[in-house]
Amino acid sequence: SKSILLMFFFRASSVTEQANIIIGTYNKYMFFNHLLACPSHRHVFTATASHNKTITSPNYPSHPDSDLNCNWLLEVNSSLASDEYIVKVEFGDFDVACDDALKFYDGDSITVSNLLRSYCGGTHPEVIYSTGRYLFVNFYTDNDYFTFRGFSFSFSAVKKGIVLSLMDYTLHVP
Repeated sequence: SKSILLMFFFRASSVTEQANIIIGTYNKYMFFNHLLACPSHRHVFTATASHNKTITSPNYPSHPDSDLNCNWLLEVNSSLASDEYIVKVEFGDFDVACDDALKFYDGDSITVSNLLRSYCGGTHPEVIYSTGRYLFVNFYTDNDYFTFRGFSFSFSAVKKGIVLSLMDYTLHVP
């Protein structure tokens, strides 16, 4: 856990002006606090075939902060043939409050039509595959119950194969 001290100095001529400056300072602190809690906000991560990379929820393995909206774009490395590789996600740990959600979208943005799955609770999600070069991930928290660990998942680029969906399970056959 990282601690950062932000100090603001100001001069105001009236109580009203002081109150407005304090409120503005508080709002700036909350903005910066959310950026620090989710430092990869709308960050692009490159998936390679040679090794896995890991993403965790903010504060993992402690509870994530409330009112976060983290977005990560996972993309296949441009040096790989983009029509031959897809993104693969495997979970190491998962414990997310059901007021919160971890959502995966097939593509490079959030749209209802490309929502693959939304996860919460303590059930370990199955392996997730994109159908193309991009997988967009959104983690939203609206939870004030600080008993959940959050999540940890790894991702990599894998060669396309046949992906069969059987009930709620996905099987990837190279």
